[in-house]
Amino acid sequence: MVKIKNKLTINSNKFCFGFTFVEVMVAVVVLGLVATATTGLFLNTLKNKRKTEALSNITRSGDYALAIMTNKIKNAQTISCSSSPFPQIIITNLDRTINNFRCVSNNLFLDDSMLIKDYVLACSFSCQTNTTPPSVTINFTLFFGNSNEGDNYVSQNFTTKVSLRTYD
Repeated sequence: MVKIKNKLTINSNKFCFGFTFVEVMVAVVVLGLVATATTGLFLNTLKNKRKTEALSNITRSGDYALAIMTNKIKNAQTISCSSSPFPQIIITNLDRTINNFRCVSNNLFLDDSMLIKDYVLACSFSCQTNTTPPSVTINFTLFFGNSNEGDNYVSQNFTTKVSLRTYD
């Protein structure tokens, strides 16, 4: 036996098992820090995943609209552009039918069919009919989300110049 100043005795033959209060508190703090970092990383990954999916969706929609517009314009007989009362391209096809691309209230239309709904931020068309061959410059911006929420907002600009294959 070992004597201590306060006349307490400790039996040196017995081992005490367990953790001290300080050891438990250190473990809790370390575990809390790891949990906080892991949760933050997980939430950031989810936010970036949603943003990437939104950007992928508007890219797909913009590419689809450009493909349709490009195909129609390339095969048109004549083209004309107007900006009043809204941006539009009027296409006369080889069979003399007329198609009309127009941007109205955040939507992009082909005739009466909606190509892109609720995601068009800006839209402009410019016709160069005095060149050979005539051409059209298409420019539109698509968005998704609320611009006041910077982390949840994505936008992408689409621009191309298309020349007619068949012209007078």
